[in-house]
Amino acid sequence: MAKHKKTRHQKILADLHRQHQISAPLTTPQSNENYAPTSTYTFSAAQKEETIVQPKSSTALVSYKYVVDDLRKTFLLSATIVALQLILFFSLTHHVLNLPKF
Repeated sequence: MAKHKKTRHQKILADLHRQHQISAPLTTPQSNENYAPTSTYTFSAAQKEETIVQPKSSTALVSYKYVVDDLRKTFLLSATIVALQLILFFSLTHHVLNLPKF
């Protein structure tokens, strides 16, 4: 399903809306009287040191055994097909097998 393209009128309205948002000053609450923290958490130096992780080499974690297995299967299948074609060719040229004529 194709995306709906904005009409010229919609584009003008969106532009006016953006200009109004830019020109309007941002209002922030001046007092924190009604603010109550829901939970508190303190960080200690020991926790900060434990979270440091050394980057590992991304290539050391990847195993390519499946590629070798797939290549082996592909080679065996291709070699079998070529061998069968050669056997069929030589057996037909030396009249070991005869195809019926219709």
